[in-house]
Amino acid sequence: MKNNISIIIPARLKSSRFPNKVLKKIYNIPIIEHVRRRALLVKNIDNVYIATSDKQIIKTIKDYKGKILKTKGKHFNGTSRAAEATKQISSKYIIILQADEPLIIPDEIDIFAKYIKKTKYNYYNCIGKINHNELDDQSIVKCQINKNIITNCYRKIIIKKVNNESPKVNFKLFGLLGFERKSLLKLINNKRTLNEKKLKIEQMRIIDNNYKLRPYLIKGTKTSVNYKKDMKIAIDEIKNNNIQNKIFKKIYYESK
Repeated sequence: MKNNISIIIPARLKSSRFPNKVLKKIYNIPIIEHVRRRALLVKNIDNVYIATSDKQIIKTIKDYKGKILKTKGKHFNGTSRAAEATKQISSKYIIILQADEPLIIPDEIDIFAKYIKKTKYNYYNCIGKINHNELDDQSIVKCQINKNIITNCYRKIIIKKVNNESPKVNFKLFGLLGFERKSLLKLINNKRTLNEKKLKIEQMRIIDNNYKLRPYLIKGTKTSVNYKKDMKIAIDEIKNNNIQNKIFKKIYYESK
């Protein structure tokens, strides 16, 4: 393979906050198809796959000529579903892109892929700076970083010392993760941790098992689609943001 990196987009319909959201349409294109087409614009990867068990998603993606990796129905999170799908491919590195990121910027994924190939760590998560209005939003996962390692994740802002050092800055996690293939499969063989279950944060399995989760800072996007109200934000961004509008024109006319 040219780059030895594939993007897997895990997807399901039963979202508790906004059911069936990945098939909701923005400018007549399903959200998951927005995400897939943007992933196709990334240069430093080999393949883009949708990992799912839902027949409606499978039909939708096949109608758009996309690649599917079928998985079992029950998974506790996207990382688990992507790990099962990973067994069907041979890429050395896997980038997991969440299916509710219709504003994801392909160039940032491209730079992330280059960073993975250069550093060759086992676990990565893209992070970004937190806006004031995001501090109390529990749909946004926050994290603390110490010596270039993500040491804790949470939904409410907390002040917690790590190795007797008080962290100065909190960051937010984006739905863009990277894994060395063997390390991803090793991770999923570990049982779900208490923190993972309690907080509903899949990254806690990495942290609780003392694996090093490396942060990668990106600008990120204005919103993922967690709630119905986020649809309007995404639509307005595509309409009014020059970068987003340019990307949309590419995926609408070229990446089908």
